[in-house]
Amino acid sequence: MAYFRGHKPAPPEVRAKLHADALKRHDHRISRLPKATAPAFDCRTAPGYVVLPVDDQGSCGDCFMISALDGCSMAMARAGVLPGTEAGRLSGQYGLDCQGQLGGCNGGDEAQVIDMVKTQGWVLTSAYGPYTASGANCKSISGMATYKISDWGYCTPAQQGGIADTQDMKNCIAQYGPISVAFDASECDSYQMGQTMTGNGQNVDHAVLCIGWDDNHDNGDGTKGAFLGLNQWGNWGGTTTAGDGTFWIKYGADSWGTEAIFIMAGSTPPPPPPPPGPGPGPGPTGNVVVLPVRTLYAHIFGIPVPVTDPGGTFPVVPQSSAHAGVSAIVIPAWLLPVLQALCTNPALATHPVLAMIASVLCPLLPPPATMATAAGATLTLTPFELAVLRFACSFANLVPAPYNQFVIALCSLLPPQTSAFNPCGCK
Repeated sequence: MAYFRGHKPAPPEVRAKLHADALKRHDHRISRLPKATAPAFDCRTAPGYVVLPVDDQGSCGDCFMISALDGCSMAMARAGVLPGTEAGRLSGQYGLDCQGQLGGCNGGDEAQVIDMVKTQGWVLTSAYGPYTASGANCKSISGMATYKISDWGYCTPAQQGGIADTQDMKNCIAQYGPISVAFDASECDSYQMGQTMTGNGQNVDHAVLCIGWDDNHDNGDGTKGAFLGLNQWGNWGGTTTAGDGTFWIKYGADSWGTEAIFIMAGSTPPPPPPPPGPGPGPGPTGNVVVLPVRTLYAHIFGIPVPVTDPGGTFPVVPQSSAHAGVSAIVIPAWLLPVLQALCTNPALATHPVLAMIASVLCPLLPPPATMATAAGATLTLTPFELAVLRFACSFANLVPAPYNQFVIALCSLLPPQTSAFNPCGCK
């Protein structure tokens, strides 16, 4: 069966401007993202990420628009701007009826759609009306809420065009969630559940979302490693569940990752700053955090470790009146499920940095039932607790993906350090 596609490159002058503007906004952001080292990752199951149910573009060549809008919807759901359900899906019909200059059923470019969501905003399907896969008269959107993403960019180091590197795409997914990608979909027409696309197609004609990867996936051709895609052809494909729109595609196959785009919304975490210049000499390596938490903790603060401490946990140190004064940090809605998962899964807190964070924040969290619907949470920290978090943040680059994204985002919420603080009153 032949399905509709619709990806078309923007005119050269438009495409050049989109890439040039993205470079001005992001410089070499992608080169500074934490390296995603997890052998497998799936946005559907990873805490703090959102993947909407499979969409259906129908008999319309607007894959570029559906891929772009669904990616924006998921980014805004992750940021807590929209619900992570059908009620939070941006309207494809509005694009066909009212934004025909983008290409409609005749095809177009994802970046132009995503940029319009950023600059002008977009309405929801639940407000505008159901998708029909064909254009009609534009309805007035007066009185309808419009939603904007905060930014977007390409998953390439210099924001250049072409096919993004496998590692760069992994890093973008881990940092920002599902990314929009174009590729040659010639293998899609005959795709069956459980297969893997392994071709070398170069006729880039379709746009979908990339929602994960598996380095150990058996491609059936003697190789391993594939990306997890999410199509928008309704009851199609499937990796473990028939018809859920997902599929496997081998790393580097069928021009996968052409014009790969990440999307940012709300309080999505920024990338880390550029690495510092060379210091006075060689410093400690990443092996420094293999020390037990209590050892690091005691070493930095000069606090004796109780002999009864079982190791790997914080000593209980009473707060003194000398530590009076508090700071408040606001945890955005998209971070709450990740923090809750850290607090309820002891296996996650075995990493020293995550253990430090859990020991401070978990006792301060609101009840789980409240967090499920909260728009965010304000946590009040003593100077002592704030000092522990800052210390943990100094090792953020040593936390494995995807929790390194959580640590980086959390650390960006801490108030600036205005004065030195001695948490133990040490001489």
